[in-house]
Amino acid sequence: MSTDLKKMYKTIMDDHFTPAMEISFVNGDSRQTLFYEKVSWVIDGVEKGLRYGENPGQEAALYRLVNGNLALGDAKTIVPGKHLVSDIELLQSGKHPGKTNLTDADNSLNILRYFTDTPCALQ
Repeated sequence: MSTDLKKMYKTIMDDHFTPAMEISFVNGDSRQTLFYEKVSWVIDGVEKGLRYGENPGQEAALYRLVNGNLALGDAKTIVPGKHLVSDIELLQSGKHPGKTNLTDADNSLNILRYFTDTPCALQ
């Protein structure tokens, strides 16, 4: 692996994403709006969002739901405050995470949801 590529993976990208966003779903006279805020971490005195996206050199941002609960038929989204990988406390150590780090953590946490009869992790 070239030293330039290694440096790209270690570099924390600046991002140009908005600090908050709203997404609305309209069905006739009914409107449901979800409110999101961008997640950032303070590690070693530096506040930043994601280090990089799918690949080094790509900007990325992670947003967490702060208000709203989309209901489409019988399906509902996770309610605010029940986020997993976007929880700042979950990843408040080490270096700033990249998108791949969050994907790995999210997939692992989703697998654990299937182990309902027997404990699969200890504190």
